[in-house]
Amino acid sequence: AASSGSSPLLLSRLRSGPASPKPHQTSDPNWSYLERAERDRLAESGGIQGLRMSDFAVRKKLGTGSSATVYLVELKTNPSGLACDRKPKFALKCFNKKDFDRKNRVRRVLTEHSILCGTDHPFVVALYRTFNENGSVAFLMEHCERGDLYQMLQRVPVHGFPELQAKTYAAQVVVALQYLHVQGYVYRDLKPENILVCGDGHVKLTDFDLSRQVDPPA
Repeated sequence: AASSGSSPLLLSRLRSGPASPKPHQTSDPNWSYLERAERDRLAESGGIQGLRMSDFAVRKKLGTGSSATVYLVELKTNPSGLACDRKPKFALKCFNKKDFDRKNRVRRVLTEHSILCGTDHPFVVALYRTFNENGSVAFLMEHCERGDLYQMLQRVPVHGFPELQAKTYAAQVVVALQYLHVQGYVYRDLKPENILVCGDGHVKLTDFDLSRQVDPPA
C-alpha cells in the first residue's frame, strides 16, 4: 500500500486509557485489579498519568504475526493494599511501529480496536487497556492459559481432539461468529492460531484486524 501522510492522524484516534468492563465480564477479577493499579498510578502522578507499558514486566513471547508481537506480561508492582501470591497475567499485543506509515495498516489496527471495544461476548477475547505512547501502540488483553488451537493440536495424538471436545470448540466458534455477524462484523481470518483456549476449556476468538464492518441485518 502507498504511504499516506494521514496515517499519524488516523493513529491519533487511539487514545491511551482503560477499557470499560462489559456486563458479562464484571466477574473477571482482572478488571478490579487493573482499576486499583490505575488509581495508584494516577495518585502518584497527581492525576496526570495512568498506567504505562513500562509498568508491565514481560515474562515471555507468546507469538509473532505479520503486524504484531504478543507478550505474556504482569504488573511489576501489585496495587497498594493488595497482596497476590500469583500476579494476574495478561497478553500485551504490540504492533509493529514501522508499519504505521501505511494507511491500510493503521485502519486495520483501528478496526480491531473498534471491535474489541464494541463487543461483549464470552467467546471473544477481552480488551483491558489501550496504549498509544508516542506512536507505539499496544493492546492489553485477556490471557488464555492453554494457548491457541494450533499449539494444542501439536500436543495431541495424530487422531486429534476427542470428538466431544472438537464439537465443543466448533460450537463455541460458531456462536462467536454468529454474534459478530449480528453486530455487523465479518470475521475474515478464521484459523486455529486465532482461536484461544482458556483454562476452563472455553474458546476465545482473537485477531480482528482483517475483519470488516458492514451494516447489521435488520
